Amino acid sequence: MVVASAGSKASLPDSGRFIALDSFRGIAALIVAAYHLHGGGPLLQSDFVQSGATAVDFFFVLSGFVIAGSYGARLAAGFSVLRFMVLRLGRIYPLHIVLLAILVAQELAQAYLAIPGASLRAPFSSGHTPGQLLLTLLLVQGLQTPITSDWSLQSWSISVELWLYVLAATSWHAFGRLAWIAALSAALVSGYLMEFRGADLSTPFSPELLRGILGFGLGIVCWTIWSSPLQPRLGAAATVFEGLVISVSACLMVTQDRLVIGQIVLDVSFAVLVLVFAGGTGWFSRQLQRKAFVLLGKISYSLYMVHPLVMARGTDVFRMFGLGTVQWDPDGGQIRVITASPLLADLLGILLLCVALAAAWISWRCIESPARAWSRRLASPMGVARSEAVAPTM
Repeated sequence: MVVASAGSKASLPDSGRFIALDSFRGIAALIVAAYHLHGGGPLLQSDFVQSGATAVDFFFVLSGFVIAGSYGARLAAGFSVLRFMVLRLGRIYPLHIVLLAILVAQELAQAYLAIPGASLRAPFSSGHTPGQLLLTLLLVQGLQTPITSDWSLQSWSISVELWLYVLAATSWHAFGRLAWIAALSAALVSGYLMEFRGADLSTPFSPELLRGILGFGLGIVCWTIWSSPLQPRLGAAATVFEGLVISVSACLMVTQDRLVIGQIVLDVSFAVLVLVFAGGTGWFSRQLQRKAFVLLGKISYSLYMVHPLVMARGTDVFRMFGLGTVQWDPDGGQIRVITASPLLADLLGILLLCVALAAAWISWRCIESPARAWSRRLASPMGVARSEAVAPTM
């Protein structure tokens, strides 16, 4: 991950890349994918995997950090918010629209073919109505309280991310380089509302949006610290700090829902992790710079977006052999569950994760990478090609 903004070169590592953080994004996407595997043995049912939804909060923190580094100074200097949003949409939207098209095609196939046992609901019903499709198409479903759309369910965070871009870009225009103060204030207010006023929240100030503001705002603050004389310099102790912050963050992922202000504490731990691994000098950072982890980081957005589709269809295949079932959850719609013995269920889950990784690579190669190249070409006349080439899609 290369980050460059006006006047920030001194804040970058020698290579100009935050490779370890890219790899962490890939690991976080893999954790979320494992969390969405229902059923399994000791591995898939472990407390850590079952808390995998919290990895999304790491995406928000890291995204705030990288967007601040890529565009913060430019937006503060007057770069157009509209142009910035066009570039961001150019990176996020292509894969989103392709997946929605596939899901609509599936719904139509079920409507016209009426495959027995393929679904527990009528086509285009429940969370899959045309109105909810429109909300998802426009990426506003993440502002609902509660979210009613089951179309491309994981894209709620992409919806929130899009509106975070709008809020952040507007703040940089309004407050210049002091926008980090607004970001920190918004993060603290959001954390307070989530922890103590949850019952009062309503559209558009959904818990999901406030969750994003908390993480993204802390990420912006992280960049401000990193690009200042306060930049952490861990030296020989880097490995110790890296191991410590990984351990603390992992423990908080499992326990945050049992802690007072647990969401705030978890996001702060992710912010510290970003600052520690931005240096990329410890043993853990060096391992994350290996080719397998680097590739995982590259396909992280594709993995996050395509894995639910892969896992749903994969579990349908397992059902044909008596190894899976479809259950109805009033709060979560249809849930496809692996019903094999514990050891076999874990093995089947790992198999689906491998298939999801392969599908993500194809998606990255055929959809996401061309969209990135198009966005870069669009950004070139605006003088931000390098920034756009490396800004995250999630």
